[in-house]
Amino acid sequence: MKVAPIMRVMGEYPGRFEQVLVHTGQHYDFAMSQAFDAVASAYPGEPSVSSSRGNPQTLTGIKD
Repeated sequence: MKVAPIMRVMGEYPGRFEQVLVHTGQHYDFAMSQAFDAVASAYPGEPSVSSSRGNPQTLTGIKD
């Protein structure tokens, strides 16, 4: 994904940026979905929205 290098650099500056990655499923592709999951797993505890066929969405990790 094009955003991965940007997120990696932002991660080098802790406390300066708050990253939120959202998978809308707009152009659903199984391989792209797996790539998204791999990138999102590098940021445990962050909010994550994922989509699957039929577009049911699940929101996890909501911060107070």
